Amino acid sequence: MLKSILVAAAVALFGLSLHVSADDDDDWRVEQDVGGDHFAADCPLRVSRPVQGDLFAAGCSVDIGGAVDGDAFASGSDVRVGAPVGQSLYVLGGQVHVGASVARHVRIAGGQVVLDSNADVGGNVLIASGDVRVEGPVKGYVRVAGGRVRIDGPVDGDVLVTAGSVELGPKARIGGRLRYASEDEVRRDPSAQVRGGIERLELDDKWPASERTGERFVRGGAVVWTIGLMLIAAVLTGVFPGFSSRVTDTVRTRGWWSALLGFIALVCIPIAIVVLMLTLVGIPLALLALGLYLVLLLLGYVATGLGVGAWALARFQSARAEARWWRIGAAALGVLAVSVLGWVPYLGVVIAFAALLIGLGALLLAGAGAGRR
Repeated sequence: MLKSILVAAAVALFGLSLHVSADDDDDWRVEQDVGGDHFAADCPLRVSRPVQGDLFAAGCSVDIGGAVDGDAFASGSDVRVGAPVGQSLYVLGGQVHVGASVARHVRIAGGQVVLDSNADVGGNVLIASGDVRVEGPVKGYVRVAGGRVRIDGPVDGDVLVTAGSVELGPKARIGGRLRYASEDEVRRDPSAQVRGGIERLELDDKWPASERTGERFVRGGAVVWTIGLMLIAAVLTGVFPGFSSRVTDTVRTRGWWSALLGFIALVCIPIAIVVLMLTLVGIPLALLALGLYLVLLLLGYVATGLGVGAWALARFQSARAEARWWRIGAAALGVLAVSVLGWVPYLGVVIAFAALLIGLGALLLAGAGAGRR
């Protein structure tokens, strides 16, 4: 049964990519049941009926109004969860609002995240966001990286926060220990309770020499990696100008749908590889597919940089937008811009993941379009 569901998921991905590439109109809806799982995409998207298995939802905005028995995966600029989730919740979005119970864990990356008083979480909470509010009860631990973090509800476990500012509201009831790293002292309401005590983690230059050396090594590796990505972008633009133009146009004009397809590909392609590995005959093909998948992820990140560079060139140097060397330079600088944004504290991981999704989907859309031609 499991193997059949995995195969069906891979087939659903292939069918979705054909559907997207075959229709030049951006006004489309995708909704498909695979076993007990439900795949849905629209702009906007509302899931109102119950889902027996897992839910995969994406769109410019996503509203989950039907109970989900399994895990829920959602991506969109505005994501709202108003119905219970029987397993874990995974969200990538601009604004995320959770107002229902989640039986297990919550994993969210977004610009603004709110777990209101109805968001009863049975497991652990991990959040990366610019603005975070946790008001509902959490049975496990809470770990947050954000710009501004406010805890105003009961948390049974420990709380670990790295943020610009940390605040404990009057309803905060932390059963474990609060550890935080921030430039400012934690702001604590007199009614807030922390049973395990509060510990501030200082972030300064007083590190052992070995750790400073390791940090420099990591930073140096990041610089070398970024230079390599810039070279790849320059080569793609110079050697394959037609295909790189289609990719950049897709990133600029169909960014949301590229992110949607990239999200589904990121989930379903590994599933298809696992399916191949279940058979001895398919193992060599699975290993080949795994290598191609890793290359595709790399190129997907670069593709977003191509789109950013092309947009900047058309906006600030439109007269030179068709010049070959200007396009090559813009592509390299676009990748550099995306990489630098990926280093931004707290939001860098969100930016990098969004760039990966958009570029991955744009590659699939552009490749499907080239295949039709």
